[in-house]
Amino acid sequence: MEQAVSAIAKLMGIERLRPGRHILRNEKHWRIGELTVSNAWHASILPSFHDSAVIAAVRAHDTEFRGEAFPGFFRAGIAIVSRETSALVQTVIADIDDDPLPAAVSSIDLLASDDSCFLDGIGYELNTDTSACHATIRFSNPTVPSFQHIERALFTLAEHIARSSLEPTVVEYVKMWRGYLVNSERQQ
Repeated sequence: MEQAVSAIAKLMGIERLRPGRHILRNEKHWRIGELTVSNAWHASILPSFHDSAVIAAVRAHDTEFRGEAFPGFFRAGIAIVSRETSALVQTVIADIDDDPLPAAVSSIDLLASDDSCFLDGIGYELNTDTSACHATIRFSNPTVPSFQHIERALFTLAEHIARSSLEPTVVEYVKMWRGYLVNSERQQ
C-alpha cells in the first residue's frame, strides 16, 4: 500500500503525505520552490474479495519562495491496487472544496464495544497526520456509529473523485465498494 500512498503524493506534487514544508524540485532535482502542508491523511480500503485502494486528502497553503508564489491546494486522490499482483491499477487526483473526514473523526468512540463476528467483508486503516497529532485507526465491517461515519466520509470522498475524474476504473471501484457498505441501500 505504500506504493499507492507514494503515487498519490507524487501526483499531488509533494514529497510524501505528511505535514510541514515540502521542497519542490524540477527534473534535475534542483530546488524550484516549496509548499507547506497543514494536514494530510490516507486510508487503506481493504475489501475481502476485490482490489484494495488508498484514498487520501492533503491541504497545502500558498507559499512564496525566492519571490515566486506557489499556490496551495486542497486535493484528494485514490489509488487502486491489484489484489493479485499488488501493482497499481489506477491513480487519480481531484481538487476538493470540502473534506468530510474531520467531522467524522471528531465523534470517534475509541472504547466502543461490538459483539459482531465477521469472517470477511471490508477493513479500513486510517492514518492522519498533522503537526499536533499522528494517529492510526483500524476497523472492519463497522457497526459502531462513529466508525460508520468514518466509512461514509471515505466513501463520499471516493464518489467525488470518481465523478470528477470520470475514470472508468475508479467509477467501477466505487460501485464495487458500495456493495460492502453497511446499509448500502442508504448510500445510493
